[in-house]
Amino acid sequence: VGHESKKINFGPVQHWAMSIPWGDISTAYSSTKIPNIVVYTGVPKKTIQFMQFQRFFNPILKTNFVKKMAQKWVDKNITGPNEKQNEKGKSYLWGAVKNQAGETTEARLTCKEGYLLTALASILITQKALAGNIKIGYQTPASAYGSNLILELEGSSFS
Repeated sequence: VGHESKKINFGPVQHWAMSIPWGDISTAYSSTKIPNIVVYTGVPKKTIQFMQFQRFFNPILKTNFVKKMAQKWVDKNITGPNEKQNEKGKSYLWGAVKNQAGETTEARLTCKEGYLLTALASILITQKALAGNIKIGYQTPASAYGSNLILELEGSSFS
């Protein structure tokens, strides 16, 4: 967490982001076969600084006692968005690829708030599968339905 950081132009906003060990690394590789993917999440710059310093405390943070205390704190204090935030929120995504010649291409996507987006995409994919539009075997949404699947969801657009 936080081994890499950068300020990213997401289109309508610029924001600091840090690397995170998310499952998106696995699904992105399955869809693209790009071998060296880094996933970032937008955070305040102070969070990046804290996470880079935190690695010195990892042995303590890995103890069962500290994990249980942290989980209790999260359960008590951290919640997802409320209904209004879900409806009005937006997600801004950025991706960049670089070929062996060093040429880079970037893309930006604006879409619904992440929790709502996940729910709507799950419904869309389920509807497609129930209609017989399904590939057998392990698939990511992009490998099953193409990279423009996201554009079928209201409020999604590339820039």
